[in-house]
Amino acid sequence: MDTLKSLRTKLSDIRNEYYEVVVKDSDLEPLELEILDLEDDCEDIQVRIKNIVSKIDLKNNDVTSCGNSFNNIKLPDIQLPRFTGSYHDWFNFKEQFISLIDSNNSLTDSQK
Repeated sequence: MDTLKSLRTKLSDIRNEYYEVVVKDSDLEPLELEILDLEDDCEDIQVRIKNIVSKIDLKNNDVTSCGNSFNNIKLPDIQLPRFTGSYHDWFNFKEQFISLIDSNNSLTDSQK
């Protein structure tokens, strides 16, 4: 964007210098039309760049909000059996943990 602004400034400077040199009005018309066309092109390019940047910003926001949805997962409120240290209780505890937590694909590794 800064480059376009500097080009516009240079174009304006060139036009002013040209007007100082040229004496006849009839000599100005073809060049002035060309300069106006160049200015229009600069404006069109600037609008296109703004549109592209805004589309990129929208895509970045979508990606960010999608990533945030994983962070907002609420773990289910469940009562896991208390593991007493007994070998007989371990199997039930392990099976329930695997089915509710370990096999849950909607949870990230850090949430597990």
